[in-house]
Amino acid sequence: MNKNQKILVSLGVALSLVVSIWAFNHKQVVVQKPDGTTQPIVGSIASPYFQVGGTTLYGGGESLRTGTSTVCVIQSPAATSTLITAGVNFQLASTSVVLVDLAKATTVYATSTSIGTAYGVATSSQATIVASSTGSVAGDATIFAPNTFFMVKYSGYNSDAGTGNASKGSCWALWARN
Repeated sequence: MNKNQKILVSLGVALSLVVSIWAFNHKQVVVQKPDGTTQPIVGSIASPYFQVGGTTLYGGGESLRTGTSTVCVIQSPAATSTLITAGVNFQLASTSVVLVDLAKATTVYATSTSIGTAYGVATSSQATIVASSTGSVAGDATIFAPNTFFMVKYSGYNSDAGTGNASKGSCWALWARN
């Protein structure tokens, strides 16, 4: 298997892992069969680690936290790793625009380093924001030191956000150990 084939296989597995994490944190995923009936997709990997062709992938996900502006915190592996993809999916219940920032930090709730552009999200809306290792999120921003944290932070919303009704949803992150 040549290098390009290994990369494609690794990316396919990474995408499958991300979809699995997303499906675990969301409604049951179903497929529609040709006859029009539906069938649930069942299956998961219990470990956060998955190895393909010598590349170890590590993933995690969680429901969004309430009562804080840092609504997601996922710890990277205990080895230097490259962020493949990470993001947040949420339904916003705030009465003002929210600025959403995907970031990394050395400790939970510490001062963080943005890993891309912060996005403004309109009031009472749904959104999915995804960071990847290409495009505007590239370079050192995607290299995570051992046990570093991926975080999703909100800012610019009104005072009701601190009471826990800012949003509902989930976040995820997937790394390749270097």
